[in-house]
Amino acid sequence: MKHQLKKLFAAAAPAQSKIVTCMAAMSFLGAAISANAQNLNGTLDAAFYGSPLYVQTINTGFGNSTGGGDASGSELDAVYAKVSGGNLYLFIAGCFQNNGNHLNVFIDGGAAGQTNLAVPTGASMAAMNGSIFRTNSVVFGTNFYATWAFDMNDSSGTLYSEEYSLTGVPSGGYVGALAGAAGIFAGSDGGVATLYLNNTLVSTMGTANAALSGAGSGANTTTGLEMVIPTADIGYTGGAIDVTIDINGGSDGYLSNQFLPGLAVGTANLGGSTFNFGPPPAILPPTNNITFQIDMSAQVLFGNFTNNVLPGDNYGSTITVSGNFEGWDNGKTLTNNPTLLGNASNQYSAILPVVGFLPYTNLYKFRMNGGWENNFPTPSGNRTTIDTSSNQVLPLVFYNDESVYDLLASTNLVTFTLYCPDGTVDDGGYVFTKGFDTIYINGAFFNADGTLAAANSGVWWGWAINAGPAADAMVEVGNTDTYTNSFTIPKGNGLTLTYKYSFDGADDENGFNTNHIREIRTLGPTYAFPTDVWSYTVLQPNNGNPYPNPGISPTNIVEPDFGYLAIGAPEGGSFPITWLGRPYVVLENESSLTSGSWNINNVAPAYASVTNWPNAGSAQFFRLLKY
Repeated sequence: MKHQLKKLFAAAAPAQSKIVTCMAAMSFLGAAISANAQNLNGTLDAAFYGSPLYVQTINTGFGNSTGGGDASGSELDAVYAKVSGGNLYLFIAGCFQNNGNHLNVFIDGGAAGQTNLAVPTGASMAAMNGSIFRTNSVVFGTNFYATWAFDMNDSSGTLYSEEYSLTGVPSGGYVGALAGAAGIFAGSDGGVATLYLNNTLVSTMGTANAALSGAGSGANTTTGLEMVIPTADIGYTGGAIDVTIDINGGSDGYLSNQFLPGLAVGTANLGGSTFNFGPPPAILPPTNNITFQIDMSAQVLFGNFTNNVLPGDNYGSTITVSGNFEGWDNGKTLTNNPTLLGNASNQYSAILPVVGFLPYTNLYKFRMNGGWENNFPTPSGNRTTIDTSSNQVLPLVFYNDESVYDLLASTNLVTFTLYCPDGTVDDGGYVFTKGFDTIYINGAFFNADGTLAAANSGVWWGWAINAGPAADAMVEVGNTDTYTNSFTIPKGNGLTLTYKYSFDGADDENGFNTNHIREIRTLGPTYAFPTDVWSYTVLQPNNGNPYPNPGISPTNIVEPDFGYLAIGAPEGGSFPITWLGRPYVVLENESSLTSGSWNINNVAPAYASVTNWPNAGSAQFFRLLKY
């Protein structure tokens, strides 16, 4: 990304210092004037707002609005602001075309925000991720720290809005739409802001990119967007507030030359989706040596990754880390210690210098054999950390967040058992007739045709009535109303299995996405699940027949990952301690919660789920810990 930004400014290199210089930041302080007298209507009340915070410097490159209602061009003329009564009042003079052009508003409220933009993926502003804010703010030292962002566009008379919190882990996205009439909008955008937009400006700007001109331009423009924003929501810490505002094209994919603070005279539309108003990357001071760590054990188990066991071995796999700190390029190589034993040899790391002003929002992903990981729960779609110290060691994580401790290390023959007496009713009211109807099992470990899937590749569910594969039919044990079948779950599959039963092949045990969820609780080679009961029957309220496993969620019949740690009554000088048990879960004890350390009492390969503890000595505390 930085390489692209350097190319963006290369053609105008002589003017770059002017661009930075003209953006010397202004600020304002919340005055004590009451906002109650302010008539919020998208028209400037100069007595309320006072002098502008910023005034435009150049004519728009996005076309002049000719009037006639909703704007037919886009420009930013000036911005005014006041903090009063717990709100930020922001008035942005100008207009933005009703063809879907975007208005981007970034607020620096004083808290630790972003210097490099990083909003969650899934909405328009994510296209601007990697943009670098100006670094010459006289109010906030060397950087503009964005703590809140708005993104809105007027598309054929409807105002669509996104809002983002940029402090800590960034969050936000699309919040709602507001209908207008002839360029006039008023109301909530669905988020924290209340909006008043008068988008009817008739532009007086002259030649595009030239110095600002026109009798009704700049500080003489009196219509635009008025926003009322609670200061508690935008990272406001008191005192001064700063803003950066721009006009962008559809989908935030093409930046205009309309920014506040304004750009240097002669600047054409920037184009592209990102801006860079920081100094050249070469002069940014190194701030952190960061240790990146990744555990590849699950990928080794899947067969996706091979250790480089000997120095210079060209047959091993590669793992790198890529991010905004290195321009989202091929990444920096991580290495392991092949002399370590077991899964420890699958742990790779690298200590890398990360360059940027603090606090620096560091976005990154790991890359295996040139690909990109894509399965981890961060709102932005990238791994995120805020660098605030001279050196940092990031936690050890799993590639794609896939932990080897949640996977089968070898194949396991798993037996399923269902108790289903004659007369059981499905979710559609159909009554099961023993000897006539067939019970099938289907689940996430099956292919769509009912055949067993390779590890973590099932596409599943349900078949048409009377079309269930014979291999997936449950077989009655004698005349017991108990039905069973066994399936080989492959190596690398998750320990957690999601499944349900059906009459005659249809997915009818219960409603959509209401399933049995159990875990394989042994290293193999065989395991038998506890007996299931037809869930539709037992989930009826107040029928006195709860599911045999404790814990029922609204949508699934869930057997917890591990837990139900229970201590029984003393017997024979000891008391029993029991829990569900599963691979890689251990029991630990501690005699004090304020000192000392936890002791492990069961280890691989046994992973017991019961023990007897002597009924003597000091108080003891117990917990279960998943590796």
